[in-house]
Amino acid sequence: MKKLENIIVKKLLNNKNIILVWETNKWKSYFIENKVLPILKEKNINFSYFEDCERLVNNSSNIYLIDEVEVLFDKDFLEKNHPEENPYYTNKYIKKVRNWHTKLAQINSTMICIVTRNKQNERTYLVNNYKFLEWNKEPVEVIEF
Repeated sequence: MKKLENIIVKKLLNNKNIILVWETNKWKSYFIENKVLPILKEKNINFSYFEDCERLVNNSSNIYLIDEVEVLFDKDFLEKNHPEENPYYTNKYIKKVRNWHTKLAQINSTMICIVTRNKQNERTYLVNNYKFLEWNKEPVEVIEF
């Protein structure tokens, strides 16, 4: 089987949006910065990498790689599975995420977004159910790292 970075680059070059999901502090950013970005550089692909959505700007790159993205698609699922965390997302955080989504919606290029979900059932839920980016309704493939 091909290495994951080659699979991801091939999908990006075929204009497929990707959500890369895995646990906190488990090498997602390292993987993107040290495995995926060098391949894009080697292929002379016009891309931009952003460490988080706060720094995101639309600069007409062909591919955007964005770390620390949040989706709200699974909000109800997470709240149901974490009743001890009430609220699971604060109103302040939801407002911040919606601002990020407004920025993301301005991007008309292929993107890979890194999302954190710490429990296996949370990742599985996204892999099985998240089919369209919530900020622009474009198709997306969720890959568990």
